[in-house]
Amino acid sequence: MKTCRPSSKKFSPGRLRRHPGSGPGCTPGTVCLFRTQGWQASCRPWRRRGQFTVKEIYTLPDGEIPPGSNLLILSCGRTIQEMLFIRPMLAVAGTPFSDDAWFFEPKVDGTRCIVHRGEGRTVLQNRRLVSVTHRYPELARALDIAAPERCVLDGEITVISGGMSRFSSLQERELVDDPLRIEALSRALPASIILFDILSLDGRSLMQLPLEERKVLLSASTRGHSQVAVAGYVRGDGELFYKAAVSRGFEGMVAKRRDSPYQPGVRSRDWVKCKKEMTLDLVIGGYTRGRGERGATLGSLLLGAYDADTSLVYVGKAGSGISREDAARILVRLRPVGDPPFSNPPQEPGITWVAPDMVAMVRALEVTPNGRLRAPVFLRLRPDKSPGECLLSALG
Repeated sequence: MKTCRPSSKKFSPGRLRRHPGSGPGCTPGTVCLFRTQGWQASCRPWRRRGQFTVKEIYTLPDGEIPPGSNLLILSCGRTIQEMLFIRPMLAVAGTPFSDDAWFFEPKVDGTRCIVHRGEGRTVLQNRRLVSVTHRYPELARALDIAAPERCVLDGEITVISGGMSRFSSLQERELVDDPLRIEALSRALPASIILFDILSLDGRSLMQLPLEERKVLLSASTRGHSQVAVAGYVRGDGELFYKAAVSRGFEGMVAKRRDSPYQPGVRSRDWVKCKKEMTLDLVIGGYTRGRGERGATLGSLLLGAYDADTSLVYVGKAGSGISREDAARILVRLRPVGDPPFSNPPQEPGITWVAPDMVAMVRALEVTPNGRLRAPVFLRLRPDKSPGECLLSALG
């Protein structure tokens, strides 16, 4: 990679994105990298107003994206293609299967993270293209030791407690921005990262290589560390692997075609996620109104189950999965009451309390340690089931 021509000219990223053309010193078939001043890692420059001073201009073969920081990438003769931050490749949903042409790896219950290492720095990027490096200082330090000096890696940030991934603990880390609190949590709830792909190494893009080759390079280029691990995987027997992964507390598994390239930002059928789920029967104790077109009907159902003292305990609300027809059908059957039927009613406006005489079946990923449903989805009503049969003990 060589410097073409430094420039002090100021570009408007928004205008630059809309108007294709060649950059100064660039030739067809190359990508121009503009190192800028005034860029914040938490923002996408071309979506912010203002000017950015170009300090250096580099060229390299089209498609080769080196790790680094503060880079805008302009493909000559076209518009801005992407910047330093890379959108992660995504998986479609599916069910467990076996196939010798596929790898199967555990699905970690965490937050997706693209790791950028270069120029003596480590940057952690989430799937929304936002830097979260400041929230996980212990991970940046660990990757300085365990990862190659110049690379881009893909993985999942998690908090492990008692040998298990704890999503509730990770959420506590994700919602904190105060530096003192972050430092305290980095010791009390240290994060780990599970790496499963390598996208760039020593300035060379690896994204067009088959997954099988990228896996070998990932294992060979990373060093051992207590907070950095490379995801294990098997070939062929996905159904057996899925059962083993779930029994060990993983969220499920991800199947990946062995010969698949890395497709940034694409939800590809080359990757299939198979997640564990639990089905629960719960008592309807209230509802909230919908929004927009559903403003005249219900938006979500407030759900609970009975504890040993026969008190109805609130466990969460489900809005996903309720169609217009479902909403209309359910609403006419609910009987509004003045007081909440729950022993621990949620404190939020706009709730209509109802008599607890209807049962709904929902699907959820888990019940969190504080007794709340995670990602609940309404499936159907259970007119064949008595509310008294919906017990808190059945939630695990």
